Amino acid sequence: MAERANPSTKRASREDQPANTPRIFLDSLARLGYDRMALLAPTGLHSADLEDPDARVACDALEAILKAALQQRPLSGAWPPPEFHISK
Repeated sequence: MAERANPSTKRASREDQPANTPRIFLDSLARLGYDRMALLAPTGLHSADLEDPDARVACDALEAILKAALQQRPLSGAWPPPEFHISK
């Protein structure tokens, strides 16, 4: 089947990823109390950019979100961090 693939079809590169990947991290961090807009700011993206199920964004976007999260709340060295505690 691959031999019949349209050669003009844009293929995913290693430099981009589905937009839902950083969106999932962003949503999860926001539920933990992180400032969503501050996490998104260094990426240059808007929330709407991550809502399109077919959109792709640079892999750097997720890295920027995670770095911003660490700036908001540096790791204390405890693992798991207190916000990840699951009560019984």
